[in-house]
Amino acid sequence: MLVICYASKAGEVDENLKPFEEIDVLGLDLYNPETLEEEMTVLGTILDRESEANGYNRWVAEKKAAVAEAVEGLGSPLVYVEGGSASDLGALWTYGHGSSPDDMIGLAGGDNVIDVDESNPKVDWETVLAEMPEVIIKVPAAINQLGWTNTTAMEAFVGEIESRPGADTLPAVQNDKVYVIFRDITLGTASVVGLTYWAEMIHPEAELDPVGVYREYLDMRGLEYPEENFFVYPAI
Repeated sequence: MLVICYASKAGEVDENLKPFEEIDVLGLDLYNPETLEEEMTVLGTILDRESEANGYNRWVAEKKAAVAEAVEGLGSPLVYVEGGSASDLGALWTYGHGSSPDDMIGLAGGDNVIDVDESNPKVDWETVLAEMPEVIIKVPAAINQLGWTNTTAMEAFVGEIESRPGADTLPAVQNDKVYVIFRDITLGTASVVGLTYWAEMIHPEAELDPVGVYREYLDMRGLEYPEENFFVYPAI
């Protein structure tokens, strides 16, 4: 028997399972873009699905290369990414160096305004105001469905940010560049989908096709793209 768990928990899980015979433990994260290709290769080998794993890795490399080519030379707008669904202006959940979103901002051709050596810091709204972000991306907590069935909740997230004290001074608000994105497409095996969306948000002139990329991803998983659902607001 093989138990697969997060890499950070592998030692603990292995220790807890020692009383049982013939149980191996493998630590895989499958969410960190820096290790995703290697981990997918390992998973493909274990499951005897090397062809599928290699195909996925090639597909991700192609999509990342397309983003890099599209945003090359377009400058680096200041970007603020906010996670979670809470709105405590004294403790806003964001992302610093060492986090996947920080890496994605750079790959998408932006410059993260949260310049701290902490992957998941909390900052106050005054800190965000001082940095004058040109693009704001809200990544709410996960929901138990594939996207939203309407834009009501998404509009509320954007409205809440735009109504914060001093928000009207920010270039992101003045230029209607406050976005909400479905969290699941920014993580793990779908993260290249989120990357393509972010690049299009940060650089609309890049003329990428994030919806097409998402369709391809879902097709690889044997799923249909839900035409009636919403994944980004406002539409890009």
